[in-house]
Amino acid sequence: MSACDCGPWIKLSMCGIGSFNGATGELESVQCPSRFCMTMAPLVDGKIGDHYGITDMLSPLPCPWIGVRVVNDVDDFTPDDSASVPLPQEQRP
Repeated sequence: MSACDCGPWIKLSMCGIGSFNGATGELESVQCPSRFCMTMAPLVDGKIGDHYGITDMLSPLPCPWIGVRVVNDVDDFTPDDSASVPLPQEQRP
């Protein structure tokens, strides 16, 4: 069973940005996908952890995204080989 088969999940690219540990390469936090939080949320065991943002200032309700697993879809991204793209006519030597 893969990581994304276990309960609700979201892709890292859907969060916008993420923060990685420089030593381990592990994803440590993501921008909360809730437009009412607008804050970086820690990841606990790969899931969005407790965090404080605009939602907490306006309402005592916890963010609905807490507990959602984040799958790092950036690892699967393979960029195109930009060296094979021809230069425009005006930039050729």
